[in-house]
Amino acid sequence: MPVKPNLLIKQWKTLRDKRMALSKKIDAMKREEEELAQSLLEAMGTLGVESLSSNIGTVSIKKTTVAKVVDWDALFKFISRNKAWHLMQRRVSDPAYRELMERRRGKDVPGTESFEKIALGLTKR
Repeated sequence: MPVKPNLLIKQWKTLRDKRMALSKKIDAMKREEEELAQSLLEAMGTLGVESLSSNIGTVSIKKTTVAKVVDWDALFKFISRNKAWHLMQRRVSDPAYRELMERRRGKDVPGTESFEKIALGLTKR
């Protein structure tokens, strides 16, 4: 079967455009959902309750403790001194990694190896 670039590009762009339009709709729905959740929280606060029930179901407040870093230097010092590396997520910042690789003239950062992630881009005409 011969390769048909024009057809493939058209199909890919059409599908990508549909996905992007759906993504915008989903983002709008998420914002509306967050506004409704905020209204529910305010109503629950006004009523002095932690849950509300209806014939649809029960909504309840869930609380989770999370970290908000206010002093990165202090946190890193604590992590290093206490060997508490489990507090960190195992992820490297891609832009910072590329910058460091450039300064090291392509020499790998210890404990890492580079690979080229391949993706397609489309310039509209």
